[in-house]
Amino acid sequence: MAEGDNRSTNLLVSPSSSSRGNRAGPPDFGALRPRSYHPSRARPSSPFPGAGDDACPLGFLGNLCLAVTSRVDSYHLLGKAAETASLEEQLQGWGEVMLMADKVLRWERAWFPPAIVGVVSLVFLTIYYLDPSVLSGVSCFVMFLCLADYLVPILAPRIFGSNKWTTEQQQRFHEICSNLVKTRRRAVGWWKRLFTLKEEKPKMYFMTMIISLAAVAWVGQQVHNLLLTYLIVTFLLLLPGLNQHGIISKYIGMAKREINKLLKQKEKKHE
Repeated sequence: MAEGDNRSTNLLVSPSSSSRGNRAGPPDFGALRPRSYHPSRARPSSPFPGAGDDACPLGFLGNLCLAVTSRVDSYHLLGKAAETASLEEQLQGWGEVMLMADKVLRWERAWFPPAIVGVVSLVFLTIYYLDPSVLSGVSCFVMFLCLADYLVPILAPRIFGSNKWTTEQQQRFHEICSNLVKTRRRAVGWWKRLFTLKEEKPKMYFMTMIISLAAVAWVGQQVHNLLLTYLIVTFLLLLPGLNQHGIISKYIGMAKREINKLLKQKEKKHE
């Protein structure tokens, strides 16, 4: 009997011993687990520290949603970092020119805004004097871009000196590229929202587009196209400096206060 008891005990402990005997022992499901399996890892945990099943009203599903959200956010950040690094590599030859243009657009000196307006005015006066056709103007503009794309990476290091590239300049260049990536993502996001509006609310989409385009067409009919283009280009070039010095936020705040005063006056009249 002792020998039989030892044999049954061995069958429960070691399934390999059952192959030596003629008796079939219970299956060992632990052998099917991976080697890195641990009982404490059997239940998924929340991606945030201290957030267990009791921390979320949905329990496991809530933690799963939090995990998915954090994973999506991490992929978003990684994608943004990869896009920024790729853009830095593409614009490496334009680094010195972009830093100089950034200083001008942010108005680091007092005479930069008049210089921007003067240069833009000179360019548009030249266009007005030459009065080129649309095809000639587009061809000259693309030709200028091609020449700049070829000559700037060659001449910029000789003019500015690539050996003077500092850590602060590299950091600012990284910030510029990151802002460009953000702007591109915002534009793509607004474009997707427009198509989403078209699919979900087609009537509102078509009404909004028709009214907006009709208003733009009316403004273009009332104002000369070259003058309108001049005003738009000048405003876009002055916009970074206006934001940098808080001029836009200042006037927006003043407009909000005036609107609130008018609304309060109307409420008092109704009372």
